[in-house]
Amino acid sequence: MTLEVADGVLSRLRGLLGKRGYRGMLLLTRCNDIHTFGMSEPIDVAFVTHDGRVTASYCKVPPRCRLRSSDAVATLERRASSDPWFACGDSISGLKVGNR
Repeated sequence: MTLEVADGVLSRLRGLLGKRGYRGMLLLTRCNDIHTFGMSEPIDVAFVTHDGRVTASYCKVPPRCRLRSSDAVATLERRASSDPWFACGDSISGLKVGNR
């Protein structure tokens, strides 16, 4: 699966919005608070600490929601899928995200 990094203010704010047909994952750095306002379909979300540990995970988050994880420094998003997704406590090897 493709991983795209959103590390700018605008790219983090936009997230998956406007990426119709995109089937990869998006890593939003310096992000522990997301919304799905303006989205037309559900997404899967995982909040991640600086050392790659998943602090919270959600599947099929519908449009017009807001999620936060105070322990997270980054967020992974993808279009909702029946494929396996991260669970709280998972460790993503090789993923190191700078501290907030």
